[in-house]
Formats: sequence, structure tokens, C-alpha cells
Amino acid sequence: MLLFYVFFYLVAFVLMAQGSQALGEVREPIGVVPGEVAQKPGPAQAWGGALVGLGVLDTLVGLLSHAYGWHGTFPLRCLFWTSLAAIGAYGLYVLFFNRKVAYLGQPSAPSHP
Repeated sequence: MLLFYVFFYLVAFVLMAQGSQALGEVREPIGVVPGEVAQKPGPAQAWGGALVGLGVLDTLVGLLSHAYGWHGTFPLRCLFWTSLAAIGAYGLYVLFFNRKVAYLGQPSAPSHP
């Protein structure tokens, strides 16, 4: 059961980290992608809020499960698999739907004569 909780809290941490990165990237881009690659701020904020919310819910339910003895119950396992599915869905969203390349018509590097 301890190994389940290790993975459960790890998934909760990944959800909160990915969600806060998605929320922060819209407000203050950190410049890890080129300027030609733009993201839609509305869906990115919605995904970020949903991921952070699910990560916080995971953490609270996990901590309550220690207090009330819900170790390994069906709802706890369902929440774990739902969280993994959310990470997978967010990954597919980032890879295929989030960022679109907008060609600016100017070279990104200076040309040398």
C-alpha cells in the first residue's frame, strides 16, 4: 500500500507542477519556445486551473485517506487513474492542439555576408 501512495502523491505533484507551469507561461513566458510558436491563452489557463485543482484534490483526498483509513479503496484508485488520464490528455493537448507556428516572414538568425 505504501508504494501506491508514493505513486499517488507523485502523480498529484506532477499535476500541480504542470498546471502551475501552464498558468504561469500565459502570464509570464519564460522563453523556452521560440517567439514564432504561440499558444492560445484561454485553453492554456483552463487546462492549468483544471490540473492544479485535480492535483490539490488528489493531495487532500490522499491525506484524508490516511486519517480515515480509506487505504486502497475503489474511489481512491479511481481518482488515481483519473489523474493519470488527465496527464495523458494534457500531453496530447500540448503536442497536437496547443501551440501553432506563426511564420513571421523574417529570419530568426542574422545572415552573414
